[in-house]
Amino acid sequence: MDNNFCAYCGAKVTAPAKYCTKCGKEINLEHEASEEENSTMIDTSDEFSADYGSNDMMYYLAIDGTRQGPFSKDTVEKAIISGDLKPHYLIWKEGMPQWLPLGTMGEFQYLFNRNSPPITNHGGSRKSSKKWIWLLSALMIVLAAVGVGTFLLIQHNKKEHDKQVTAEMEKLKTEKTNAEQERSRAQAEAEAAREEAARAKAVEDSIKAVRRAETEAKRRAEAEARRREEAEAQSVLQTYSVVVASKRSKSEAESYEHMVDNYTEYYGRTIPFTLGRKGRYYRVIAYTSYSRYDAEEARDNLRSQFPGAWIYTKN
Repeated sequence: MDNNFCAYCGAKVTAPAKYCTKCGKEINLEHEASEEENSTMIDTSDEFSADYGSNDMMYYLAIDGTRQGPFSKDTVEKAIISGDLKPHYLIWKEGMPQWLPLGTMGEFQYLFNRNSPPITNHGGSRKSSKKWIWLLSALMIVLAAVGVGTFLLIQHNKKEHDKQVTAEMEKLKTEKTNAEQERSRAQAEAEAAREEAARAKAVEDSIKAVRRAETEAKRRAEAEARRREEAEAQSVLQTYSVVVASKRSKSEAESYEHMVDNYTEYYGRTIPFTLGRKGRYYRVIAYTSYSRYDAEEARDNLRSQFPGAWIYTKN
C-alpha cells in the first residue's frame, strides 16, 4: 500500500484518499519520498541537515507544508537549541500513529522548558550580540538624529529670534529718526513763529512809535497853535485888566462876555489862558488899561454885577 503525507499537518494518508483524515484539507497524491529525494528538501546548513549515518531513531519534520528528513535525534536537538525549530513544528517517527507538535514530544520537550538548565549556544549568543549591537547602533543613530534635529531647530529659532530683534531694532531706529525729524520740524516752526512774532512786534513797535510821534507832533502843533492864539488874544491887553469870570468852557466864558456887553457900559472879551498843569482857561476881560487907578475904578463899578471881579496884571 502506498503511503502519502499531508502537506499541512504531516499526517500519513493512504492512497487513493484525496482529503487528510486529520485536518480535512485536500492533498496531492505523492508517494513517500525516498531517501535520495528527501535529501533535496532538507536545510543544508551545518546546524540542520539530514543524518543517514546514525543508528538512532530517525525523525521526519513538516516545515511550512514540506516534509523533510530523516534526521537523527542529535540533529533535531541541535536545531532546537539553535532556534531553527519551533515548538509548533510537526514531527513524526516510525511507530507514531500521527504527526505531533515538536514541543509535545517527550524526548524534546525539556529543550523548550524555560526552567531547564541553560545551554551554551555560541551561535545564538553571536546572533543576540549582533542584535543588541544593531539595536544600540539604531538607538545611537536616532539619538544623533534627534540631537541634530534639536540643534537645527534651536538654530532656526535663534535665526528667527535674531530676525525679529533686528526688525524691532530697525523699527525703533526708524521711529527714533521720525521723532527726531518731527522734533526738528517743530523747532523750525517754533523758530519761524518766534521770528514772525519778533517781526510783528517790530512792526507794531514801529507803528506805535509813528503814532506816538504823530501824537506828539499833533500835541506840539496844538500847543503851538494855542500859544499863538493866546499870544494874539492877549496882545490887545494892556498892563491892567479887569477879569469878571474865568471858565474852563469857552461857551460859558462867552455867555459872561454877552452879559458884560448887555448889562454894563464896558465891552467884554474872552481871552484864552494856559495855567500850567491846570490847562486852558477862558477869562472874560471887561476892561483893560495901562493905569492901575482906572483899572481899579472899573473893577469897583463891575462888582455890582460881578462880585468876583479882579485885576489881572500883565507881565
